[in-house]
Amino acid sequence: MRTFLLTLLLIFLAFPLRAADRVWTPETLPTVHLQDMRRYVCNPDGILSEAVTDSIDALLFRLEKQKGVESVVVAVKKVEDGDCYTFAINLGRKYGVGSKKQQSGLVVVLSTEDRKYYILTGYGLEGTLPDAVCKRVENRLMVPAFKKGDWDKGMLLGIKALSGY
Repeated sequence: MRTFLLTLLLIFLAFPLRAADRVWTPETLPTVHLQDMRRYVCNPDGILSEAVTDSIDALLFRLEKQKGVESVVVAVKKVEDGDCYTFAINLGRKYGVGSKKQQSGLVVVLSTEDRKYYILTGYGLEGTLPDAVCKRVENRLMVPAFKKGDWDKGMLLGIKALSGY
């Protein structure tokens, strides 16, 4: 009986650790924009502060209303296979980020424990946000903050810069 109770206790203690190590897929990620049309940041692991999440949401709301750019920003600890590029592609396809006609979608993924990030633009944004511009934003604004573990600063500076284009 004692062994059974000890085993049961260990299972219950281990469960929260397993939940904290969740690996996100496009299918399991909460759909914040579908729940509230003014929300664009999916932050289920609490990587970003509420203030930064609200600031990015406001920036992307204006971007969509003024320029028609549909966006999703994801900040999580881990993504499936540690591959932010594939995650961004699959997420954009699954939720139809960006209109089919204009193909003006923007997906930004940060996976802190995988130590990876990716900015994905639809074909309609490639003239405005070519890979070279995205890489410049990453290298000059995002990466220096990320190296210091300042996810808030890196994401806010990056989204502000991308919105400015």
